[in-house]
Amino acid sequence: MSYLMLPPLDLDLAHRTADLLRIPHLVCRKRSCRRAGFCKWYGETTKLPYCLRNLDMDQVSLFMLRYEELQAAGTRPASAGSPSQAP
Repeated sequence: MSYLMLPPLDLDLAHRTADLLRIPHLVCRKRSCRRAGFCKWYGETTKLPYCLRNLDMDQVSLFMLRYEELQAAGTRPASAGSPSQAP
């Protein structure tokens, strides 16, 4: 599954899921995300965390699995950042 084929996601939960999985620190190409250790950027049209474009199909599937688990549980993991802080 390509990140472009994802259904519309809750922006806040998507950022928090990426943070939980340490995606910004491990794979994001945005220096500010790597240094801060949390997701700070998202696509203007897709509203998805910017770092998802750096994942392969298996990794996107794992991201979506965790996202859906958190959504079903109605929980929001703690995050150092917030989409409202994204540029």
